[in-house]
Amino acid sequence: MKTSTKLLLIGIFCMFSGMVSVQAQAPATVTVTTSGGPATLPQDVFPTVDLVTKGTTVPYLVYPDIALNPTWVAGADAKNTTGIVSTWTWTISGTIGTTASTIHYMELPITGAVGTAGTITVQEKSAATCTGSNSVMNLKVVAAPNVTSGAVAATSICQSGTNGSLGVAFPQYSAVAVIDASVTTPTVMVKATLTFTPLSGPATDLFVDKVLNVDAVGNISNTDLGTALGVGVFNSWGTYNLKITAVSDKISRKDVTAAKGYFTLTTPTTAVFSLFKAPTTGPIYHLPN
Repeated sequence: MKTSTKLLLIGIFCMFSGMVSVQAQAPATVTVTTSGGPATLPQDVFPTVDLVTKGTTVPYLVYPDIALNPTWVAGADAKNTTGIVSTWTWTISGTIGTTASTIHYMELPITGAVGTAGTITVQEKSAATCTGSNSVMNLKVVAAPNVTSGAVAATSICQSGTNGSLGVAFPQYSAVAVIDASVTTPTVMVKATLTFTPLSGPATDLFVDKVLNVDAVGNISNTDLGTALGVGVFNSWGTYNLKITAVSDKISRKDVTAAKGYFTLTTPTTAVFSLFKAPTTGPIYHLPN
């Protein structure tokens, strides 16, 4: 297989005509070989423009020329530098961000204004100072996701039964997310905390900052809610307050910082659902005269 110097973003690859090119998506480790080029890698649609979220740091790598770096083995982490002999010049246009990397891997902090377009250009130089051709990837900066409100389909119900084992199905929680229009399939995920206040007694957090998927119409996954809670129903009388604290989308999750593409909400959104005890009335007594 012919080795190419096309830009590789860790995670999503597109192989064709004996060459390797990739689009930016969620960061992940990559297993490649040095015997003739990359091994089989995950597939995705190659983008005309790679979208990147302002405020994130996005990883990129370019596959080294194997003839010039014959002992380099990517193994489970293609960014390793063992056996790297060549050096690379990375140039970022369009005020998107800057990098000082001189190896085949770089992490690009996205600092440019939303809507900024530009390119990544990279050129390999051998130990003998021979330079290769430029490889180019087009970029565009998009806005960070946000959540403007949370809601719940039913705010309360009255429920009879035994406290602690009521078995009430989850109501449908939802989140109104705001996503940059350039992100056509945002696949929103939120972090949320569920706080329970019983009919009497102090409030407690049933889970904190758990990741919940949000579907295309804004419904929070009840499956994820049940997994986070450890049981797929609400069992006790009281108030359940779901507070959304952070949000991410498909593009922001390319981030390799500790935030992993989640943006903390300045004002967390909440949705409250209450289980009120249905009265169990005692018998009627005739009072003596």
